[in-house]
Amino acid sequence: MKVTPEIVKDRLARFYIVFGLPSEGESREFNREVQIWTEHFQHVPASAFEMACFQCEGSLTSFPCIADVAGKIPS
Repeated sequence: MKVTPEIVKDRLARFYIVFGLPSEGESREFNREVQIWTEHFQHVPASAFEMACFQCEGSLTSFPCIADVAGKIPS
């Protein structure tokens, strides 16, 4: 299974909680962020994306950018 908007939405929402940021909910900005991340990771297996997100949660001190997550995905 590849990365879907639902998976990205769940992971980004988790990042907001983990990194202590106010929730974006269903705002236009959050939905655009979901769209951008989904477009970037659409060809990545969902399990690899989720593992990379989990690794970012444990190793970063601030909200990850796309490059942070992409750097954790095996080639």
